Amino acid sequence: EGFLHSDPLDTTSPRGKILFINNAISDPDLLAVDSNYEVRRDILAFGLRNPWKTVEYKNYLFVPDIGKAKEEELNIVDLSNFTLDKKPYLFGWPHYEGTRYNSIKFNQILLHTNNSSSNINDYVSKNTLIPEVYYSHNAPENYRAAIIGGGVIEFPTSKYFEHYFFADYLSNELFAYDFNKKELKIFPLDNLGGNITSLAINPIKNDSILVTTLSGSLIEISLP
Repeated sequence: EGFLHSDPLDTTSPRGKILFINNAISDPDLLAVDSNYEVRRDILAFGLRNPWKTVEYKNYLFVPDIGKAKEEELNIVDLSNFTLDKKPYLFGWPHYEGTRYNSIKFNQILLHTNNSSSNINDYVSKNTLIPEVYYSHNAPENYRAAIIGGGVIEFPTSKYFEHYFFADYLSNELFAYDFNKKELKIFPLDNLGGNITSLAINPIKNDSILVTTLSGSLIEISLP
C-alpha cells in the first residue's frame, strides 16, 4: 500500500511506474533510500497508485489512476514534452491522491543531488502534475470509485471525434472528455448486470463503446 511505503516515488524501483520497453532514454532524479543506488533509465512516468489501462493517441498519453479513498484522476500528458529534458512525468502518489495532498511527515525516500540528501516533500509538491480530470468519491448524484481507462474515438465522422471515453467501476457511469475543448460529458448507464471492468472503442462501428462487466458479459453501448 502506497501509504506504508514510497516505492512509486523511488526512481530505482519499477513499482508505480510506466516504463519504456528496451529503451533506456529517461533521465530521472535520484529518489531512493541510499545515494549508492542507480536510477532506472526506462521511466516515462512515476508516482502512480493503480493505473487502469493507459492509452497513447498521437502525442498524448492518457493515464487514469485509481485513488485510495478520496479522488479518481485522469492524467493527460503531451509526450513531445518528454524529449526536451528526458525527465519522467510525476503524478505524486502517495503524497497526492488526485488533487488532494496527503501529509506525510516521514518518508524513507530521499532526494540525492550534488553529494547531498534531502527530504523529498518539497520536490514532490513542486513537480507533481495536477490531473486534467478528477472527481471525488462522494459525488452529489451517487458514490463513485475506481476509474476504468478506455480509449479515444478516432473516426473523423463521429460527433465524439477525439473524445477520450472512460468509466467508473462503482457508479457504472460513462464519461466522454473532449481533451481539445476541455469539456466533460457524463452518461448514466442502465443496469448492466455487473460493474464495468474494461472499456474499448468499437473499431468497426461508429459511436459505439464496448465494455466488459464483473459478471463476465461483453456489452455494446451505442452513444446518443
